Parts: sequence; C-alpha cells; structure tokens
Amino acid sequence: RPSEALDAARAGTIDLVVTTRPLNGLPVPHVLISPLLLSDDLLVVERALQHHARSRRVAQLRSTRPYFSEDLFTHDEGASVRERDEVINELCARLADAGAVGDEFEASVRAREAAGSTCFFERFAIPHAIEMNARRTAFCIMTSRAGVRWGGPIVRLVLMISVRREDREQFMTMFDSIVRAVGSPELLPRLERARTLDEFLAVLLDQ
Repeated sequence: RPSEALDAARAGTIDLVVTTRPLNGLPVPHVLISPLLLSDDLLVVERALQHHARSRRVAQLRSTRPYFSEDLFTHDEGASVRERDEVINELCARLADAGAVGDEFEASVRAREAAGSTCFFERFAIPHAIEMNARRTAFCIMTSRAGVRWGGPIVRLVLMISVRREDREQFMTMFDSIVRAVGSPELLPRLERARTLDEFLAVLLDQ
C-alpha cells in the first residue's frame, strides 16, 4: 500500500520503490509503472535496478577512501618483472612502517597465499592475512610497469589489504566492491597505469 511504502522509505528499510500510482515525497528513488505490467514496464524496472546497483557499488567504493594514504602507494618503473615473495615482503613492510600491522601480519599473509593464490582472473592480486589482526584497516598498493610474477600470471596491480577485527563486516562489503571495480575491463588498464594515489583514486572512486 502507498502508506506502507512511504513509511518504509522514510525508515530507510527499502532502497527503491516500484509503484502503479504517483507517490509524492518519497526519500528514495521510485519507478512508476502501469497496473498491467507491460513489457516496457519491465524494461524500466530492470534499468532502475541496474542503476541502483551501480550507484550502491560506487557509494561503497567511495566509503573506502579513508583507508588509502600516500605513504601506502607505490609505482614501480623497473624494467624487470618482480617476484611475488619480494613484493609481499615490501608491501607488508610498508604497512608495518605506517603502524597499520604488527610483526605477525606477514606470516599470516604468506599462509593465506600458500592456501590459495590471491590473484584474480590472472590480472591483479589482492593479498591479505588469514586473521583480521591489523591495528588498522588500510590498503597498500603497488602498480608496476613490468609486472609481478604472481605464481604463474604476471600482474601489474597488487592491492594488499590489512583489516582490523572491528571492521570485519565492512571488510566483506569492501572486498566485494573492490574486486568488482578492479576486475572491470574498462577500469583495470587505467588503474595499472596510475603513478600516484590521486591518479589511482580518480579512476577507482570517480566512476
């Protein structure tokens, strides 16, 4: 009923309203369709859902901005392909120097990697610890011109994540949003070319 939809929207328990009658004052997006639910109506609803899903993903990505910092971003201009172990060591050291993780973090990252590669689609890697034992949640990023041999594939983007136990729930959403965004065929080549954090975030967050 219209009154129930209005109450739910105002309470923040729904994100999108599909209605057959005009509703004024809705604080959330809504779609007006025919009571007969014609094929055109289904197309309108589908587009609205796609738009809402994309807007939500972008909002989730933008919420990760506080976890990025200049001292945890590096671009490697070297001409030689680097090895996974060397890069894991470097990024863990950067996180430790920034005070984000303790001495136990690197061992947990390596244990996670031994259990299964954190390389996605043979294009990029998101290494992280098995335990959420970080002092603070943070992203440590390396873009590489020559690439990093991640087991078999060569990747040009490594995004290491340290996660504080208190951020567990947010991490699950954050991880999914990051994988979806970085895995985009349109975004990944631009992210790989980023030489500064500002360039990287301009691609990742300003979609």
